[in-house]
Amino acid sequence: MESGVLHLTNIDPGAADQIYKLFSMILCANTLGQALMASILNPPVPGDASYALFAQERSDVLANLTKKAQLVSRELNAMPGVQSLPIEGAMYAFPQVYLPERFLQEARSAGKAPDMLYCIKMLEATGVIVVPGSGFGQ
Repeated sequence: MESGVLHLTNIDPGAADQIYKLFSMILCANTLGQALMASILNPPVPGDASYALFAQERSDVLANLTKKAQLVSRELNAMPGVQSLPIEGAMYAFPQVYLPERFLQEARSAGKAPDMLYCIKMLEATGVIVVPGSGFGQ
């Protein structure tokens, strides 16, 4: 699947209109993407031949996601200095990480937000990418 954005700044409005026309003619969702979106927006309903299979597969997927979310919450809460609310509604965890004063001083000395420095150090030490809470207004 592909997507993209074109941002125009300081361009003549007439030129922008022509670029918009060009992209309107050549850009569209691929056939597979259109078919997937159609099936998402129009799922089988009770009485359809595929409804029982659809309902079972949907239930299985949601149960699996719930199980994984519970595992992540449990493991985060088992870590010293980390507290996480149960994950509900999405596959995102927003744990609170209690950082020692020594680490906070290191972040200040480096001129970095503590959560950003923590994320950088985690990436360097483990190869795991996490996003600082400040990116979400935390």
